[in-house]
Amino acid sequence: MAFRGWVEERSLGGPTSGPAWAAPGGVTYRLGWGPAVYMWVSALMWVTFAVLAATATGAHESDATRARAAVGFATFAALTVLAGLGMRRTRLTLDETGVELVGFGRPRRLLLEQIRGYRVLRVQAGTFFVLEPRQADVKKLKIPHIGKKHEAFLTWLSQVPDLDAVDRAGPGKQPGDKP
Repeated sequence: MAFRGWVEERSLGGPTSGPAWAAPGGVTYRLGWGPAVYMWVSALMWVTFAVLAATATGAHESDATRARAAVGFATFAALTVLAGLGMRRTRLTLDETGVELVGFGRPRRLLLEQIRGYRVLRVQAGTFFVLEPRQADVKKLKIPHIGKKHEAFLTWLSQVPDLDAVDRAGPGKQPGDKP
């Protein structure tokens, strides 16, 4: 069981040769325990603040102010517990027909023929693979960075065009063409 990042949860049978995602049921990744534990420890911190705010004594603080502070801290605690539970629910499934991401909201699925390509998005919070659909009315699918150690994901992703590489190559050229 890994503490950080994505953990391969399931690879259901299938052929011994060929990629794991082509096996019946595909490959499923879950977020490791690290992000959820971080959120739950944060929730304990917020609960501590709520207790301190509720029991604080001071001539300049009214009971109503202490109560509001305690309720606010308790609300933050509840939200961080829910976020931790949501992180443990996050699941990425790859198979021969497409990709499915289950997270905080409802599951999102894109079939391979619906995917125009992918881009790598680097933001302060981390790196994401953004799958861009062919249709403008379909939302993009943002997958948190899986890492280089998960060969099944990288093999699956190699079927999808790298739109960043296409943009760098320029119009009328393919990625890898010599200038």
